[in-house]
Amino acid sequence: MRIGLVTNWARQCGIAEYSRYLADALAEARVEVAVLARDNPATASASAPQGALTVCPCWSSTDLSGVLSAADDLRLDLLHFQHEFSFFPTDQLCGLVRQATGRGLRCVATLHSVARYRAATARLGMLADALIIHAEEHRPDLPDHDLYASRIAVIPQGTPLFPRACRSEVRREMGIRSRCVLATFGFLRSYKGLEDVLDAVSLVARDIEDVTWLVFSSLHDDTAEGLRVYWELRRRAASLGLLRHLRIYTEFLPLPELGRLLQAADIIVLYYRPVPHITASSGAGRAALATGRPVVVADMSYFADLGEEVVKVEPEDPRLLGSTLLNLWSDPARRAALARRAEAKSADTAWPVVAHAHRALYERVIADSVVPELLASAALRQ
Repeated sequence: MRIGLVTNWARQCGIAEYSRYLADALAEARVEVAVLARDNPATASASAPQGALTVCPCWSSTDLSGVLSAADDLRLDLLHFQHEFSFFPTDQLCGLVRQATGRGLRCVATLHSVARYRAATARLGMLADALIIHAEEHRPDLPDHDLYASRIAVIPQGTPLFPRACRSEVRREMGIRSRCVLATFGFLRSYKGLEDVLDAVSLVARDIEDVTWLVFSSLHDDTAEGLRVYWELRRRAASLGLLRHLRIYTEFLPLPELGRLLQAADIIVLYYRPVPHITASSGAGRAALATGRPVVVADMSYFADLGEEVVKVEPEDPRLLGSTLLNLWSDPARRAALARRAEAKSADTAWPVVAHAHRALYERVIADSVVPELLASAALRQ
């Protein structure tokens, strides 16, 4: 079984990081994987075997034609698209899937976000052999999902397994002496709610003077937005007298290194703001759980697949977030219980487990001789 993973690769991108973990775990599960990567300077020199992987840069956001040529050259059995709307238009992807299945290639697509208003998503669901979503809660947001319900597979985000680090040792390495340390991470984007967390930290600082908030947030491809968020955060921190409580790290860190540094925290906070019409699953939530630290998240679709292993707070309510953080920090027994639940959830969704779920899906799809478009046509006639 030879799988072509069509994805962003070797970029500062959450999906590129996700794809790297998935590809490595699939290789460990004895699935032969080739990466059909987005063509960019970072992957231009990567069109050669990399360990157990072959990486072939062959497509751009405006031209997917190289995917089929690469699939022929590599003699692939199945294409697995890591789909995000900013990578390529869904209509263009649907055309490619139609061509691929017409040539006997099986096609699977993982939806890293679901736009409820995009009818092309329904067309993709009816053309592909399988459509992967990360949480059952996202199914109702798939347009016309009843037409392709049998081909929807729920496979959770994989969770990395970070080695445990001593909190006091990591703090000493970072030069942190505060009693209370909070941490947030992820790209500098406006919807990440960093200003709301800052307002919550200002409330925490009234009760705990020696509190430090660590922000590990590098610039996204849209550097203009990232710089705007960065300077707005610093300006607001200055106006609130919180600059001494704030540490911002803007270097993009490999996930294992980030996982170690996050273990300096008492609590990890991911307090996103709602994004209209978009449903997604947060890989950051899984990485936060993997640190073994208690995690506080916004109660929204990005974290719908997380349950009692996290604390959920209504979004855009800094006062409520601040009181939640204070109560949690002052309750070591509750924090320890959350950490234990996080450990259990991480084991259940570790990348080897998720890779085996993918392998089982690939085997089922390849064994199925029914052409998806015939099923789609029958469904539309009903």
